[in-house]
Amino acid sequence: MTTNIQLTIKKIVKASPETLFKAWIEPETMQKFMCPMPGTEITDIKTDPRYHGKYSLLMSVGENSIPIHGQYREFNEFEQLAFTWLSPHVGEDSLVSLRFTPISTNETEIILHHQGFDNEEERNNHDGGWNNILNNLATITKG
Repeated sequence: MTTNIQLTIKKIVKASPETLFKAWIEPETMQKFMCPMPGTEITDIKTDPRYHGKYSLLMSVGENSIPIHGQYREFNEFEQLAFTWLSPHVGEDSLVSLRFTPISTNETEIILHHQGFDNEEERNNHDGGWNNILNNLATITKG
């Protein structure tokens, strides 16, 4: 089912677009910031960072494990990245896009756009998770 329910989050981070772009495709770095809430552990990350390459990760919260996978739909190095985001908690048309815009020498605006939610509750749950993830990213990439 395709819906128009989506969210957009903007954040300014003290890091270069190159650093931030790489963070989203390097498993070791992803493991450090892809935590939507405290107590989340990210394991079993695999990436094939290229246009139409695939990725997968396992998000563990307590006894629950949430498998997430998808495919890179846009891969414009250091500027834009888009990928399907398939998990038990979103619709089958879920797509995340990231735009990295330099503001100064070591400051970048990230715009995260997530579309394809089946309902408002899905969107609201992901809004908090994505905000936490972007805050974690800002913390680990501080230059």
